[in-house]
Amino acid sequence: MAAASPTRGGTDGSPNGNGGGGQGAGGGGGGGGRELPPLAIGGEGKDMVHEILAAAGPGGIAQVQEACLLPHPLVRHLLGMCEVLEVSRGEAHKAVLQRAKERLLGRVAALDGKSSGGGGGGGGGAASDKARLERLLAASFTYLGMAEMREVPLAVMERLERVPAQHLKQLAADTEVFKILPPGVQRQVWEYDKNLLQADALPLVGAYKYETATYMRGLAQDEFLPAVTAAGRRLAAQLLTQGPAAPAGAGGGAGGKGGKGGAAPKARGAGAAAAAAAAGVGGAHMLGPSALGGGGGGGPVGGGGITRKILRKGSRITQALKGMVGSSPKIYNQIVELCCVKFRDAEGLYVGPRETSYAALRSQLLMALHDDNNPVAGRDRCHELAWTLDAGIRAGGLSDKHLEKLGRFFADILAAEEEAAEERGGGGGGKRRRGATGALPGGAGAGGRRAPLDEAESAGAGGHGGGAGGVVEPLRVLGDAGVILRDPSALHLLAAQALALMQSEAIACERLPRDVPELCLVLRLMGLAVECRSMMRDRSYRFPEPDRVVLHDLLPLLAGIAVDFHTAAAEAAAAEAAGGAGGGAAAGARPGGAAAAAAAGGGAAAAAGGGGAGGVPAAVGPEPNAIVSPEAAAMEWPDEGTHSRVVTALKSNEVARRLMQTFALERLARGDYLGATKVLLLLARALVDGCLAVEGADFGASLAIRLAELVKARRLGPGSALWLAGVDNIAVRCVDAHTQTHEEVLRLLLAAALPAPVPGGGSGPDRPPPAPPLLTAAEVDRYLATTLERSKKSRKRYKKFSGGDGGGHAASLNRFPMCLLASDIGSDIGSDGWPGILQLKLKGADGVRSVYEMFRRVPGISPDNAPALFAYLAEAAKQ
Repeated sequence: MAAASPTRGGTDGSPNGNGGGGQGAGGGGGGGGRELPPLAIGGEGKDMVHEILAAAGPGGIAQVQEACLLPHPLVRHLLGMCEVLEVSRGEAHKAVLQRAKERLLGRVAALDGKSSGGGGGGGGGAASDKARLERLLAASFTYLGMAEMREVPLAVMERLERVPAQHLKQLAADTEVFKILPPGVQRQVWEYDKNLLQADALPLVGAYKYETATYMRGLAQDEFLPAVTAAGRRLAAQLLTQGPAAPAGAGGGAGGKGGKGGAAPKARGAGAAAAAAAAGVGGAHMLGPSALGGGGGGGPVGGGGITRKILRKGSRITQALKGMVGSSPKIYNQIVELCCVKFRDAEGLYVGPRETSYAALRSQLLMALHDDNNPVAGRDRCHELAWTLDAGIRAGGLSDKHLEKLGRFFADILAAEEEAAEERGGGGGGKRRRGATGALPGGAGAGGRRAPLDEAESAGAGGHGGGAGGVVEPLRVLGDAGVILRDPSALHLLAAQALALMQSEAIACERLPRDVPELCLVLRLMGLAVECRSMMRDRSYRFPEPDRVVLHDLLPLLAGIAVDFHTAAAEAAAAEAAGGAGGGAAAGARPGGAAAAAAAGGGAAAAAGGGGAGGVPAAVGPEPNAIVSPEAAAMEWPDEGTHSRVVTALKSNEVARRLMQTFALERLARGDYLGATKVLLLLARALVDGCLAVEGADFGASLAIRLAELVKARRLGPGSALWLAGVDNIAVRCVDAHTQTHEEVLRLLLAAALPAPVPGGGSGPDRPPPAPPLLTAAEVDRYLATTLERSKKSRKRYKKFSGGDGGGHAASLNRFPMCLLASDIGSDIGSDGWPGILQLKLKGADGVRSVYEMFRRVPGISPDNAPALFAYLAEAAKQ
């Protein structure tokens, strides 16, 4: 390829000035009208020098110098003068090259390749700036591999709106050159070459599950318990102050959704932050200051935890992928499609943290673009869904407005499918739309429809409402909606919301769960989240109805346990008020009722201001250690058929399992240890090891943390039914689900293996001796042997990820080509939000070795009575 500039040829900076020259014809005109030789650069220049020297020997050096001279006739004399002034030929060539490059870059900066406006006079004549830039790119593209000249083609490509396809193909083939391209040009290359985009994005997508803040947030299953506890407090206050609730329509008129009363929705819509404060239960203890190594107990998310927006800003992977997207819908669609495919094609029957990380990334990437007001986010059909869920997560619960938006979103989708069926002429006008047997809360009316999709959204790339071949499939968006709902935080929110609605709308208003439209909607959302993976595999989409067993058997069973607790709390509060009453009964009735309501809502009066990770609520009913026999905590079934259906649902339906698990955590937070024992015993018998070893990461971690608080207070120990169900049959079986779950279970066992100070024992010589350990050294060793045996797979995965020193995660970011994106990360949280925790965990080869080391320092433990522990530590030290 020949140069188009009079100062053609250039130099590579060598002393011999390897520029233009040589024999042969070239394109373009030079001085004197003679034909210009081809450029002697790169491999062609080396071949030319080799051929001349091979043919002429040492005498060919003069020929090489002649061939590489600048073409102007005065150059020879000027170079001679420079040599007299002790300026070497190489320095002279470099100076000429630098001056010529500066002038050329100045002219390039004056051209506008992003519009079709014509250029002025000069060599280009009436040609447009775009055409001039394209000709200059064609002439200078060969220089891209030369460090001294690559600024010219890079500047030209940055000025062009679209780089020609033939150049994009060459850029995609050279990974080293691709790394130095401007971000806008890199995005064009990614749009051109989907394989290159996947090669660059896949390591980031795969490493997202190892970001510490990401999985810590995903493991906090009790994150939204404050809203459930607040609903229980309101229910307890209502039962104690005014007796059973009036019928649903009383006091609120016939209006409202589903015939609800007017008071209940108002109380529920008061906001999640206020509900969390009223509950006094820190449901986000894994995300509070204590998780970061600070002091103080955890608190609700609305009260100082790490919000989802902070999490997005601190996630290096989310920010890097956001930089890859820029303003390109095509790149965004392909990254979203990559997340969905990884989620869909994951092996295994159950869904664990590895699979849900893809759903979390899909949701967080969309919201990261939303935070920047990027128009790409608005083109996603699931934008409104993701925004509504994110707002509910930030607030700690779904308000009436949030539920109305969710209902309208899915009503629009189902209405669009019905219209599409009618247009296809399939007789859809006489059929009910699939997946909708009744009106959804907030269903769209005549003016509630969303704007029609454009061609890119209808094409189905990335799952924005289209199908293969560009055929519009309105229900295809349900697959993407299910992936967003499968975000761990979203699923935890829905499970907690279902339990809150059960108490505030079903129990308080004396209604059946099936008669509460909002509760049915939340159950359908959970069902869509759980079933979306199979829908995507089968390419058959629907908005599933609530499971009949969950709606007719499971929720009434849980409501019965809650009512039993409220009844026991009310009787205890009434007896206490009657025993302590010294004045007029009429004057003390209402204050006594308020105190009883506070006691019933939190488990006891002491629980009103504390709870969660930093405080254990007092029990209403038997203490945890007093429940010895599993038969005493057996579930009471109305009939054997209900028993069989519920157990079958727990084995086969993740929605049922999520509700039961969240309810068990809520019972522990409230102080209903008998109810918690009943639920945990049922879960322990129904769930198989394979389920808990994959799906039980969040439940196992949250349960271990709550049980550890009871163990530290010496209210729970071996021999009780709660220990048997929660520790032996659930927590220990969950250790293979995630290394963080494994660590929390070990901390629970460590609390039982260490002596505990007596609460309120004072100080000084009169202080009583600490309480003895709950576990002997031999029992500790048996537990540790079990956890080591059950956690082999997860520890092996962690070793593979970390590479022994965390290199696996770092390498995926170091290979990322867009190094300019470092300036876009505007947070000082760190590369993954929790850098200190990550570095601490990486000191152990398998992520948990540092916790096992703590058992070595437990008094009374030695190699003689704990052989499994010391054998593991010795083997780990060798590695």
